[in-house]
Amino acid sequence: MRPFRVLLGVAALAAVVPAFGHPPYVKVFAKQYRDLRNPIKALEDRCHVCHVGTDDERDQMNDYGRALLEVGLPTEHDSGESASKLAKKLPEFLEKVEPLPSRVEAKTFGDLIAAGELPGGDEVAALAAE
Repeated sequence: MRPFRVLLGVAALAAVVPAFGHPPYVKVFAKQYRDLRNPIKALEDRCHVCHVGTDDERDQMNDYGRALLEVGLPTEHDSGESASKLAKKLPEFLEKVEPLPSRVEAKTFGDLIAAGELPGGDEVAALAAE
C-alpha cells in the first residue's frame, strides 16, 4: 500500500508543478526565434529568457519579461487562462516588444534577437555564457 501512496503523491505533485511554470512560452519563443535555440539550450534555467532569480523568486522579471507584461501579455493569475492557452497568444506579444528599447544602449529587443542574443539583458547573457 505504501508504494501506491508514494506513486499517488508523485502524480499529484506532477499535476501541480506545471501550473507554476511557463514551459509552453519558451517553446513558442524558440519556435518564433529559431536562431536563439542554442543560446536558450545553454541556459541552465530556460525561464531566464523572461525571469531572473531562483524558483522561489519567479515573480522577478528581467527587462524583456517586464516589456512583455507592459505591452499587455496576460498572466495566468490575471486572465484565469492556462499557460498553454496563453502561449497561443504569445507570438503577437513577442512582435510587439521587438521595437522597444532594451537595456543595451541604442538597441531594441528586436536588434538583440536579430544579432542572435537573448533579449533579457546582461543577466541572461551572463547565464548563457557560464
